[in-house]
Parts: sequence; C-alpha cells; structure tokens
Amino acid sequence: MSKGVLGKKVNEGSVPCVFYGQLAAKPRVPDLAQLDTVRVGVVEGSAALKWYNDYASKVHGEAVPGLGDEAYYDGNATLSVLAGSTYLQVSVVPAGAPPALAPEQQLAESILPSLGAGSSAGTAAG
Repeated sequence: MSKGVLGKKVNEGSVPCVFYGQLAAKPRVPDLAQLDTVRVGVVEGSAALKWYNDYASKVHGEAVPGLGDEAYYDGNATLSVLAGSTYLQVSVVPAGAPPALAPEQQLAESILPSLGAGSSAGTAAG
C-alpha cells in the first residue's frame, strides 16, 4: 500500500496528503496535481467555512446530497464537503480514465467518520 506524502504548500486552506498510484509520473511533486493520484486536504475550526466557500466561488460545483452539511463536486476530480467545522477536500485523479464523482464520494464517506463528521443526518444541528 502506498504511503501518503505531505505537500509543503497550502492549497485551499490545507496541506494536501497525496497518495501515488503506479502510473503516477516522476518526479512526484505533492504540491502539483498529477495523474494517478489521490489528494486529501482537511481544514478544521473557524477557517473551514471560509475555505469551503472560497473554493466554491472558483468553480461551478454540483451539489452532492447526503455528505456532511453541504457538499459539491467541481466536475473535475474534486469533492468538497463541509461537515460542522470541518472542510474535507478529496481528489481522485485516475490515469487513463476521466474523473468521476463515485471514487471521491466513496473516499469521503470513509474519511468523514474519523473526523467526527458524517452524513448530513449525523452533523446537522438539532
């Protein structure tokens, strides 16, 4: 299994953790988007909403119901989820295939519980 590599540059409020597939180009630079990678970024606390909205203002996202309090897919391999005071950004960039929402959504559903967040039912104030 591939180990994650932390970037050095802040991207959308977080330092990304990048996992490389066998077909990822070399040199592998975690601060640059590359094919055959999975990128995960997390912003927690008061900055989460700011960064979530900042990225939303740059893309024409499609709402994704059932994840966190709000979620959108940018149509280009990035899923953004706001769950309480946590902003999760997941990108799956396959080699040899077009980007699709399903891999990002599956990964986000796996990650959110470990961040103390989950489905909209689990994070809504009430």
